[in-house]
Amino acid sequence: EKSASAGDRTSDLQVDKLRLVRTFKAHDEGVCKVRIHPRIPMLATTSDDGTWKLWSIPDGEIQMNGKGHKAFVSDLVFHPDGTVFVTTSGDRTVKVWNMVKEICSTTLTDHMETVWSADFHHSGAFFATSSTDQTVKIFDTK
Repeated sequence: EKSASAGDRTSDLQVDKLRLVRTFKAHDEGVCKVRIHPRIPMLATTSDDGTWKLWSIPDGEIQMNGKGHKAFVSDLVFHPDGTVFVTTSGDRTVKVWNMVKEICSTTLTDHMETVWSADFHHSGAFFATSSTDQTVKIFDTK
């Protein structure tokens, strides 16, 4: 059994050197999820207020925001190439967003209840979603 202390080092993370860089009010209601963009200094947030936002790091300036769901946005996950992302929601939908065109390119209605999460395979060839309807669904992107 191992225990960690403040001076332990994991990978390149030096926990004894962690420091808070910035705090900002992100949404009008609770923040559900935060994700870091895979290629550029940007983070994404989702909220109980039904919106998602993309923020530049570290200044916290909004780069994009959207309101396409009719309920809370439970998750957001970036495609590995960073040009597309998927949102999931309490409205039972999954939306695919094109970052270049700044539009929702498709809405998937395959789940019967709240869609809680999504994740892409590292190749970007498919993503999966999970739902309160007791299912996991896999979507081919090719």
